[in-house]
Amino acid sequence: MSAYRLLMLATRHALPPDSGYATDVYGAVEQLAAQDVDVRVLLVDDGKGQRSAYPAARHAGTIPMTRTHRVAALARALATGQPYVACKWSLPAVVEQAVRLHAQWPFDLVQAGGTFHLPNALAIGRCCGAKVVLRAQNVEHAICQRMADALPAGWRRLLWRREAACLRAAEAAWCAASDLVLAISDEDRAELQALAPATPMVTVQSGANVQAGPGGAEALADPPCFFHVGSLEWAPRWEGLAWLVREVWPRLRARLPTARLLVAGSVSEARRADLAGARTQGV
Repeated sequence: MSAYRLLMLATRHALPPDSGYATDVYGAVEQLAAQDVDVRVLLVDDGKGQRSAYPAARHAGTIPMTRTHRVAALARALATGQPYVACKWSLPAVVEQAVRLHAQWPFDLVQAGGTFHLPNALAIGRCCGAKVVLRAQNVEHAICQRMADALPAGWRRLLWRREAACLRAAEAAWCAASDLVLAISDEDRAELQALAPATPMVTVQSGANVQAGPGGAEALADPPCFFHVGSLEWAPRWEGLAWLVREVWPRLRARLPTARLLVAGSVSEARRADLAGARTQGV
């Protein structure tokens, strides 16, 4: 019998994983299961067409997010001062499904696979007496603030600034109400800890479990080729790629001089020009 039962809340994602988020969630499920934790995944379908194919024994259901709900969430956010994303991702059907599941399969822990799932996780924790763990993919209010700062003066910047301010207060309250926060980096952990000093927090970096060939680097294709896939209009993804090209790629090329990095995804002309400067380094 498993030592713990854990309910994971996550956004519906592709399997096999095709994004950082999917890799993080799927990797956590697999690693927890390998450590004798009985894990089930309750998914929210945000309408982006991703398809998850978890085995029936691990799939606790999929709750759709309708267009009507999104419109109502926007109206509620404007009327109450709550962040829009909190209203958008707060789905009573998720809590109801979890309570029904708990009656048949009493779980000890509920983990929010991302900050926006935390309102549902906290409600489930209160209803079922389960401990709540947050897997913080980002410091969300900081991303909103950076998005606002990047926009020209106008109504869009005002809306992003409002969302950042509301989200900062919400993140502080959510983290304070959690039993444990798993940050994705030491920098994120420090920012979140400042919001909720009393909540235990640890850093658990994200990554794929890639099994190297018997020859290590020598077993790679020649020339070795690496891929980065995803829209570069999402600021955190662009920042990550810029860091990869600036800090990591030169070290890798020093060991593998013929290595190439292929970048695919929507990108503005300005960012395309920034990447063009790295072509001499195999990007």
